[in-house]
Amino acid sequence: TTLTLQEFPSFSAIVSREICEGGSVTIGNEIFTETGEYDITLMTINGCDSITNLDLIVIPKMSTELQDTICEGETYAFGEIDLTISGIYVDTLENENGCDSIIILDLEVGDNLTRINLNEELELEFGTTITLEPNVSGGDLIITEWFEQDILVGDELTLDYLVSDDNWVYFESTNELFCIAIDSIFIRAIIDLDIYLPNVITPDGDGLNDLLNIGASESVTYSQLSVYDRWGNLLYVGPRTDAKYMENGWDGTYRGEPVQVGTYAYKVLVEYINGEEKVFSGDVTVIR
Repeated sequence: TTLTLQEFPSFSAIVSREICEGGSVTIGNEIFTETGEYDITLMTINGCDSITNLDLIVIPKMSTELQDTICEGETYAFGEIDLTISGIYVDTLENENGCDSIIILDLEVGDNLTRINLNEELELEFGTTITLEPNVSGGDLIITEWFEQDILVGDELTLDYLVSDDNWVYFESTNELFCIAIDSIFIRAIIDLDIYLPNVITPDGDGLNDLLNIGASESVTYSQLSVYDRWGNLLYVGPRTDAKYMENGWDGTYRGEPVQVGTYAYKVLVEYINGEEKVFSGDVTVIR
């Protein structure tokens, strides 16, 4: 009897694999989906054992939650889309391992509709003070600023604004979501050039029409009154005054004596708030 014996060697292999969560590795008839080390015995074509050692790492899905805010009219780039509406958005990206990375975005679109409560330009006298106050909507304000062009003129919600020139006035506000709103109004300064003097005085001491005095508008910085007789002689020169209504004026006397009944000339020097000077002249009749 002749025996021919052939010995087949056994096989062993070490396999290291990384897969993404939700994936699997199949070896033989077995499916593996969790991280671990596994020994799998298979049979070769010669009927011998083949042992495979599997070192499997399952990379979990990454999930990132974001919160962000944009202002009305702005866009938020999220993946391949631009968002403009508040909401919760989900996008799946591929990370450096080739696995899914889930991004969850909670987006808030804030608004700030704060506006000056005036819709049309204003025409106001030079020197007038006006209170400007905006209507506030879209959240609490954390910054409020009033400007003339690039010059800051106030940082309160309301502004007491002195009209001293033709100007655009701007209100800029930032709310708690850091949304910025800007509104403006044009204020035109009008200089009232008129002054007011009586054309008749009755200096009889009864307290009525006893003086020739000046009534002036808010645009007047100061005024000065002079009175002349028909021959041009100077009878009275008043002090320069910034009063809008002169309490003291010409009382119909010259050097302490009453002047005769008749017509007298006056001249008034006026300076306005914009620096312009003007001289007015006229007649006043003295009646006793």
